[in-house]
Amino acid sequence: MSHMNSIVKVARTFHFYRVLAMLYFLFFCCIFSFDISHADIATYKDGYSDPFTGVTYQGTKDATLEAVGIAWVGSTADQNYGARDYLAADRNVQFGFYGPLRTLIFFDINSITNRYDQINSVTFRFYPSLVFFSGGIMSNTISVYELSDANNGWIEGNEFESDIEEDPDIGMVTWNNKIEGIESWAGSIGASSPGIDFLTPVLVSSIFDGNTLTNAPYDFVITGQAADDLVHRWLTNSDGGIILVAGNDTYHSNSTIIRFWSSESTNINYRPELIIDFTPALEPVRIAGSTPIYYSSLQTAYDDANDGDVIQAKVEIFSEEIYIDDLSDKSVILQGGYNNNFSEITGMTSISGNVIVNNGRISMENILLQ
Repeated sequence: MSHMNSIVKVARTFHFYRVLAMLYFLFFCCIFSFDISHADIATYKDGYSDPFTGVTYQGTKDATLEAVGIAWVGSTADQNYGARDYLAADRNVQFGFYGPLRTLIFFDINSITNRYDQINSVTFRFYPSLVFFSGGIMSNTISVYELSDANNGWIEGNEFESDIEEDPDIGMVTWNNKIEGIESWAGSIGASSPGIDFLTPVLVSSIFDGNTLTNAPYDFVITGQAADDLVHRWLTNSDGGIILVAGNDTYHSNSTIIRFWSSESTNINYRPELIIDFTPALEPVRIAGSTPIYYSSLQTAYDDANDGDVIQAKVEIFSEEIYIDDLSDKSVILQGGYNNNFSEITGMTSISGNVIVNNGRISMENILLQ
């Protein structure tokens, strides 16, 4: 009898701890599962793999706008520096020269199209190659602005040497012109006019000083709606990119210079990066309902659909053959043109392939057959 009581006690004790463990499990699930969405990171950097396609990324264009010179000799304002291995944001009075330098940079991010539901942050990461001060000033601020659409289409160019007495670098971006000899900046030289050459307010600013390390990450971080808006514009109608401007860069009493390795750096690890933190988009197709079910293709959604179901698809091109062939002779509705979160219809869904109907019926709305 005593032996039996011991067994019962052990069983009760085991049951108690099993229930306790289950309660702990449910407690932690409640804490950590309010939001089942997760964030991903996409990094664009020349020489590295594209974060979505896997091919070697070569989508950065960057150049320095330079207007350094000596008044009685000339200026570098009509010269191009698109092939130089560094970028600069300077207020320069070094070695008898004077004048400002500004950085232009743009990243092709087309591969992220339709892959995100929300952009959480955008980080422009540079690696300083030089930090220099003279004249008693030991710090300065760099401000980042988005170039206006009016300045889309600047050409990076392939020059890198400074020569005050050279002929103008026709057909490339310079301080004086968006495309030297062909098209001027929308506002004024050096892309200097707020609201015309670049958008206001400033996207982000950062200080550089004697503690700024070379060959270490130097980040400009944009968060919230500003980040989402920036990515949206770059994916729709803007290839202007951003411009980096040092504080008081036309003031000539001292030098505050910072240089970053460019996309032409022979060390690919130090090339500029665009880092996008995003919430991934939902799968492009779903069967609508109180609890929608998501799919990667139209065919799999149709195969799982029941009679009378509504299949919804995003604004996307689906390259697939669709076979409507069900022995139950089911009828479904295919609605296209939805945005990333299926909250509204914003366009058309394209099917690059045949829709073959053998058994059953399908009606289509906002669908373009190519």
